[in-house]
Amino acid sequence: MEAGVDFGQVAAVAIDALSCGAADDLMSWAQKPEARAAGASAAREHLRRAKSRRMTEPESQQFRAIEEAADASAFLWRLDLMGVDVGVKWDFVADRWETASPMDDFAADAWLAMMAFVGARRELSQRQTLITLKVTSLGWGRAAYVAKTSGMAAAQAILAFGAGRYAETVDLLRPLRDCAPPFGWSQVHLDLADQTLIEAAIRSGQGGLASELVSERAGRSPSRLAERDIGARLLAGHA
Repeated sequence: MEAGVDFGQVAAVAIDALSCGAADDLMSWAQKPEARAAGASAAREHLRRAKSRRMTEPESQQFRAIEEAADASAFLWRLDLMGVDVGVKWDFVADRWETASPMDDFAADAWLAMMAFVGARRELSQRQTLITLKVTSLGWGRAAYVAKTSGMAAAQAILAFGAGRYAETVDLLRPLRDCAPPFGWSQVHLDLADQTLIEAAIRSGQGGLASELVSERAGRSPSRLAERDIGARLLAGHA
């Protein structure tokens, strides 16, 4: 990882971010050039501004709870992929998902919930998430469509990654990436799927695929530090 960026320091303020839904925003900021020499104090200031912005957003309490859990899952998963030990913070996020009432968008967010359940080793919640997606897919409307076309595959991909079945993760995620963007996924979701797919390719020995994906992702955002770190690992023969 490029010198001057200490994601461990960023992780030190993560627990605050998890309570305000600004976690992934903080993660995105931490990878920008201006954050290279920044430490925990700068991260806290960025977090304070993110909190202020979110306080003005008119959202229901339930929607905010789901949004916070989704942001937190994405944030910790990115750190995990980068090798940062987030420890018991996964339990905090998993608790959020387990106590939140499912909403219409759960089929699109289920893979984010699965990240928390994998990180916290909540096997029962992992199974319940897959069951919920299966039942949803048997229905009709938008939620059923999302569950059938992307929700189930994405959740299974995260579960496979957590179990060390990295080739299976590649097989499940790559079709989602190569086809039209899954309904309900933002650009942040797509980027997170890319990062997971790249890491799974590296860990499953598919260095050629990983290099191709890294080049594409770096081309879209050449200043991102994550690509430089991954590229360095590939050059060092970790693929």
